[in-house]
Amino acid sequence: MKTNTHSCHQPSQSQPCASAQQPSCSHPGQQPCASGHKPSQSHLGQQPCTSGHQLCVIGLGYVGLPLARLFSTKYKTIGFDRNHNRVAEIMSGHDSTMELDERLLKEAIEKNGFFCTSELEKIKECSNYKY
Repeated sequence: MKTNTHSCHQPSQSQPCASAQQPSCSHPGQQPCASGHKPSQSHLGQQPCTSGHQLCVIGLGYVGLPLARLFSTKYKTIGFDRNHNRVAEIMSGHDSTMELDERLLKEAIEKNGFFCTSELEKIKECSNYKY
């Protein structure tokens, strides 16, 4: 069973570090905790991401779009695709690949704040990229 705490990469550390006391999202490449130690495990799927991290899924085809939709249920997520027509189609709530039910897509856009873009400028602030 996973917990919302982590142990630091410090062998001499007998107690969990200060950040283990507070639930937080943990992503690969995350900043060290308040004690300066890096977490040893990720807690993806346990806590919604509330600390300003933003996930970007690049490529919204038959794998990327369902993956981005699923991530959007827990994390702030942006979908990126070079094809402007594909982005417009998705943002209208339609998936021509038929990999994603339109009801789920519309829910992700309307309730979860999921959005797609073909503009690189809009994804530069993301803290994690999935290809």
